[in-house]
Amino acid sequence: MELSGLNARFAIQDVLVFKQGPGGLVVAEVENEAASARIALQGAQLMRWTPGAEQPVIWLSEAAAFEPGKSIRGGVPEAAGNVDLEIELVENIGAGEELIHRSILDKS
Repeated sequence: MELSGLNARFAIQDVLVFKQGPGGLVVAEVENEAASARIALQGAQLMRWTPGAEQPVIWLSEAAAFEPGKSIRGGVPEAAGNVDLEIELVENIGAGEELIHRSILDKS
C-alpha cells in the first residue's frame, strides 16, 4: 500500500502518520504525551523511541544501512539519560545471525 493509502486508512491526526524514511523505507511515526517512536513497517523494527519530553532512549547508529527487503543494519540501539541498556549477543549458528536481548533498567 502506498503512503497516501496508509495515511488515508490508518493515520490519526497529531498522533500517527506514515512517511518515507531512510533508504526509501516506509515508517510509522507515533507521537503523544507519553512518548514518540519511529517504526519501520519492513520488519516492524523500532528505529527510535523517546519517552515524553525526554531525550531519545533507543535509536539507531549513524552507521545504520537501510535497504528495501533487507533487515536494518548498523549496530545496536543506544541508551541515554536515566536508563541502562544491557545487551547480550547470542550467535544463532543455524541462521548465521545474531539475536539481541535487551533489558532496560531504570536507574532512578
